[in-house]
Amino acid sequence: MLDLQLAWDRPARAGSSESRHMLRIRITPQACVTAGLPLRMAIALDVSGSMHGVKLQHAKTACQAVAGLLRPVDRLWLSGFSTAVTEILHSEQGGRRACEKARDGIASLQASGITRTDLALQWIRDALKPEPGVSRAGILITDGKATDLHGTPMTDVQPLVAQAAGLGGSGITLYAVGMGDAAHFHTPFLTDLADRGRGEFMYARDPAQLESKMRERLASAQAFVVDQAVVVVKPQRPGVTVGPACRFRPSFAPLEAIGGTDVTSYAVGALTANQPTDVLMHVRAHALPFGERLGTYAVAEVAVQGGGSTSKAMASLEWTNSLVSAQTLNQEVDRDRLMWDVNLYADALQRTDDQNRTGELLKQIADTANAAGRQDVANRATTDLDELVRKGVHLPDRKTTLLEDARKTSGAA
Repeated sequence: MLDLQLAWDRPARAGSSESRHMLRIRITPQACVTAGLPLRMAIALDVSGSMHGVKLQHAKTACQAVAGLLRPVDRLWLSGFSTAVTEILHSEQGGRRACEKARDGIASLQASGITRTDLALQWIRDALKPEPGVSRAGILITDGKATDLHGTPMTDVQPLVAQAAGLGGSGITLYAVGMGDAAHFHTPFLTDLADRGRGEFMYARDPAQLESKMRERLASAQAFVVDQAVVVVKPQRPGVTVGPACRFRPSFAPLEAIGGTDVTSYAVGALTANQPTDVLMHVRAHALPFGERLGTYAVAEVAVQGGGSTSKAMASLEWTNSLVSAQTLNQEVDRDRLMWDVNLYADALQRTDDQNRTGELLKQIADTANAAGRQDVANRATTDLDELVRKGVHLPDRKTTLLEDARKTSGAA
């Protein structure tokens, strides 16, 4: 069901005590797999007091548009959340009836109360119960910081991040959407929710952007052919270790390693029929033992489990005496490696208020994105750096936009 293509950034130089490499694992559904699984989608819309006015109106329009694009095999749950959760659609089948019920239910939502994100995440989990042969996706839309039951912004959001991890672990792909001024919500929190939920963070600074972003996410979810894929890596030589990994395409997300030195697993999330999923992974290999000839040797067995099947491939690495050969890069893999670094810098940027550190990170993003051929990201970082120098401030909106741009990696390698 799945095809695997493995590529290294470069060969290994013989004689070195240790060589460090980047392995790209490209996962592509076989050509015969064209139709996405039936979709179960739950949308939790923030209707707290801060959503009053144009934000809520655009959010309502976006949710109604999603209802109108459901296939007959799909089902939609829709709720507003603030002090409590108000469900207005329950397992509604795609078609005219869903559009009518969504229109009527959405019209009744009014902005008031606080932002109980914990209740929204629990509602998504309760709505999207396990069901064979379907994919499940939750969308959380909010414009503000999560609050406790007294309406106080939460300083410790790790319990909510753990909720998102539980959704991802149960096979639910979670998208987190920030609306409006990024100063009013906490971008690192929303990205953590999306990453642990194995989904994607989206930013709609202009509320009018939300509808197009929701349409894109729905189309992506309707193309899911595997709801939960896991990459398993088993070293084949002594001294081979695998390290940090990320999902690089169709969108960036860090991956958490599960396991130890013998076998390491990474939960990748859903796979789509219309584009490959790329995983990048750091691999270290010891030098060839004394007396072992130069050549190509199996370094690690890579298996991808998902959709009831397992596909395997052997990652074989070449050892060479040639300095020129050992320094000859696979340009595609190296560009991806550079953009992984850009994403790490962009994430660190969200988590600092220090002006000097902000300037350093913007410079690193600009230089590294330029080397990777992502001129759009490099130009934005350069513009932001210039503004920081002139005004002494880097606005949350600009930080968040830069992060979202860096995470868009679905273009050709």
